[in-house]
Amino acid sequence: MLSSMEATACVVCGARLTEARCGACGAAARPGGYEVRRLIARTPHSRVYLARAPGGQEVALKELLFAQVPDAQELDAFEREARLLEALSHPRIPRLLGHFQEGEGASLRLYMASEYISGETLLERLGHHTFSEREAQDIGRQVLDILVYLHGRTPRVLHRDLKPANLIRRPDGTLVLVDFGAAREAAQGATAGATLVGTFGYMPLEQFGGTVDVTSDLYALGATLVHLLGRTPPAEHFRPDEGLDLAHLEAPTLRPWLRKLTALRPSDRYSSAALARQALDALRPGGQPVHSEEVAATPPSAAVPAALARLAHEAQAARAATAEARGRSEQRVLNAAEAKVREQERCRARHEDDRLTLLDFYRMASHWATTPSALPLLSFFSGGGVYLVISTFKLMQLPNLETRAGLLLVLALIAAAFVGVGGPLLLRAWRWRRAFRRLPFALEGLGQVVHRADGEWTRFTRCSLRLIFREVEAPPGTDDLVKSARSTALRLAADRANEALSRMVTHPELFQKLRWTIQDDKAEGYANWRTCGQLLTVCIQSLAPLQHELGLLQAVLLEPSEQQYKLPNKRGRR
Repeated sequence: MLSSMEATACVVCGARLTEARCGACGAAARPGGYEVRRLIARTPHSRVYLARAPGGQEVALKELLFAQVPDAQELDAFEREARLLEALSHPRIPRLLGHFQEGEGASLRLYMASEYISGETLLERLGHHTFSEREAQDIGRQVLDILVYLHGRTPRVLHRDLKPANLIRRPDGTLVLVDFGAAREAAQGATAGATLVGTFGYMPLEQFGGTVDVTSDLYALGATLVHLLGRTPPAEHFRPDEGLDLAHLEAPTLRPWLRKLTALRPSDRYSSAALARQALDALRPGGQPVHSEEVAATPPSAAVPAALARLAHEAQAARAATAEARGRSEQRVLNAAEAKVREQERCRARHEDDRLTLLDFYRMASHWATTPSALPLLSFFSGGGVYLVISTFKLMQLPNLETRAGLLLVLALIAAAFVGVGGPLLLRAWRWRRAFRRLPFALEGLGQVVHRADGEWTRFTRCSLRLIFREVEAPPGTDDLVKSARSTALRLAADRANEALSRMVTHPELFQKLRWTIQDDKAEGYANWRTCGQLLTVCIQSLAPLQHELGLLQAVLLEPSEQQYKLPNKRGRR
């Protein structure tokens, strides 16, 4: 029990502490004599506290909750981190100050106290700071110094989780590498078949298979610098066949160095941190790489023979042509990137326009006389008509319209007509919306067609309907079955769309203009919201069971064009 003088609030949940551990959330208060000051970070299985040691020194106290650890591998990683930190001694790696455990059985907790590093992580700094190329070079040099130390030990130490969140910048600008929970010793220079650890985007491809060597940490450093310079996670720029795409970086000096550092194949990267450090040091402080031919580019003195002067001139012209070609190539890459961004924006706009509300589903379920704009008017005339019929033929005694009771009766009749006519349609819309969300494949384009009508049921949009099947290796003899299923589904969708059109458009010439036809692997025709309702019905009643049987249907795409047609009169009659 804590004494009344010691009783304080929990640093995690704020509850009043009366024990050595918070009874509300289980956070520690004084484990092993360390006074917990605040919570730094937490995971589902561990917490990191800022604590004060018995001697007054501030420490980072890592706590592992035994009862919440999913398997023994995390316990091994915790103990391995303690052993590694105990053996390491470097000014940019936190010193281990002690490790201990408290409790037994399910209440067991493991603790590790290490030097507290004040400052902010590079990931936190990225939120309010733009890193320059010169800063990236300085970060690279500092991290490479740490890696030279780690990789130069016997056995080598591989960090395996280098990223901006694990690099803390002290107030004086020096960097400290933290979180050695994924680190591992490699007696042969590499680990093979190891447990998959690391962070997606910063791991090279071979690390997914459990094979890690010194070049894996170098790749992670390169991905970290790509994140800092480009301000977007490296995973967004990874190409499985090409590796990291660096075209978005405004770093002409570092780009070739980063390209080699993050090469797809380990053999194409720098073979050691020391070599990477030498290559980085070979870059000019002014921002241009040092080329051996630049020595020859120096203007010759009078004593230099004419042949050397001519050679220097030719080298300078070659460099200028190379720089111009590189500039054109980078401009093409930049233009392609901008086009890709514009296409993504268009896709995002289409996605926003494709969202369907309950009102949109109601439109798809309604007739021209029961649309959201026409239903109130239909209800008014229906309710009023019922009152006039009853009162005219004296079918029953009704209150006079000039009285309050008469007005309330008419309003009740109008409301009853509204519910009687619109209620079933609203129920169908709710069912369609629920079934739409449960479709076992993507259905796109309905919202775009519905929204383009602008509330007019007489406005139609030219569309194409495609069925997208997954690219999987089908069992022998099933190709014809898949083709037949696609053709049957398209034919069914076109027939149902034409059925809806025939009820809306009775003029033969107009119907022929708007009708749906099969064109190779797609169906084409005109659609409005009621046609969309029929296509949705086909998807719910026919294509969804087909997908459950075959499992090959990936998406149904209704692609509207800019071509529209509006009926010249209300029902397309002569």
